[in-house]
Amino acid sequence: MDQLKVNSGLVGSTLIAVAVIAGCAGPDQPSNELPQSASGSPASAAADIEEVSRAAINDYNTGDLAHLKAISCGQLQSELAPVDTTSFAAEAASDRSKRGNGQVVAVDHIKELKEFATANLQLQYEKPAAGLDMNRRVSLSATFQRVNGAWKICGMHA
Repeated sequence: MDQLKVNSGLVGSTLIAVAVIAGCAGPDQPSNELPQSASGSPASAAADIEEVSRAAINDYNTGDLAHLKAISCGQLQSELAPVDTTSFAAEAASDRSKRGNGQVVAVDHIKELKEFATANLQLQYEKPAAGLDMNRRVSLSATFQRVNGAWKICGMHA
């Protein structure tokens, strides 16, 4: 997968794929696959996780660093803190010129443990590029944390 550099840090070309929250689901801690059900339930968490995933990819597509910072947490938030808006927008535009916009086409295997969650994401891009399969897709693992009742994205990695 292409990597871009922003302020001496590596920024994953699919977003800023950096963090994995340690201990989201350890061997002694069972995690629960989120079922589909009514609002306020685990299915609501699944919908929120899908929404924040789509928002993060859209923020990268549009170069909207301020919003991406607002919906990030953990290591991703730490990595984004020193990044300036102009550099981020320029790098996102450069990356977009190579593969086009990305979109989340699948979010599955969502597992929640208290205020943490993991999910598998599949992104599809408009143009073929290095790191994408023949359908212009890439599969990622993502980590999330519920902060003050809202799910935030802490990182993505291939």
